[in-house]
Amino acid sequence: VVLHHGLCPWAQLAQQADVITYLSCEATTPSAVGSVVRSEAMRLVRRRVPWATSLVVCPRVLSWRDDFHAFDAWVATSNHLDDLEELVSLVAFHPRFARWHTLASSVTPGAQVRSHYEEMDGEKSKKALPAIVESMDPKKVGVRRIGLRFLDDGVLQWVPADWLTPAWKTAELLVDNQMHQAPFPTVHLIRRKDLATVKSSRGGYEVVASLQARNSQYLQKLRSDDCMTEKAVSRSEQKKPFKYVVSCSLLALGEPLVSVLFLAELLLQAKAASVLGTSESWDVFL
Repeated sequence: VVLHHGLCPWAQLAQQADVITYLSCEATTPSAVGSVVRSEAMRLVRRRVPWATSLVVCPRVLSWRDDFHAFDAWVATSNHLDDLEELVSLVAFHPRFARWHTLASSVTPGAQVRSHYEEMDGEKSKKALPAIVESMDPKKVGVRRIGLRFLDDGVLQWVPADWLTPAWKTAELLVDNQMHQAPFPTVHLIRRKDLATVKSSRGGYEVVASLQARNSQYLQKLRSDDCMTEKAVSRSEQKKPFKYVVSCSLLALGEPLVSVLFLAELLLQAKAASVLGTSESWDVFL
């Protein structure tokens, strides 16, 4: 689907090279999953083929099944994965993925807010500081980002909008969250060197920003066309054609840009080989 619509040039490279690994993790505790992810990360970085990537599916950790925030926090901050930061980027997918909210109407250029900032190593700061909103134009600062000038030192940063403290966000979820929804909690491993290749290529940042903006707009169109209604696909419905199982939300490319194609293939493999446990229904978006 993604290839047919020409949404991601890097996905085409991975697909053509057949370098995607799907791993169903049978571990039942976060620490045990951490060991599996670490092992797969080490194997992945040793692969010499370009664009190799891995998906670790975690259907057996009961505490994660319905709690997106617990799973998301584990992927982002688990001490089991700390030393992998320089080797791979870890991207979370979850049936109830709900990271991005609309901002409060009071968040406008010139308003004072509180937000986390980017540390020297690129990580999110532990504390939030007051800042002035400089720009909210996605063509300038990027999709789901906001330009802030922090009052303590006057530094201007373009940070993810979800770094604003809860007081500046509403309960309404952005449709963009549906790009990261999957049948089970899943960790996508992407090699840092591949991300660096994309970013350092000629016009790399502009290409990424343009694709993100285009596909965010595409998601909005899908919502307006009533294509984003949540449905549970029963075991009997899994016999329907692949185009029925892969939701139209998978047409929209998310962060990172290659992940949507891999999830689409994951759904196909799960349907065909039952690697994820066919006794359970899948929540997908049609």
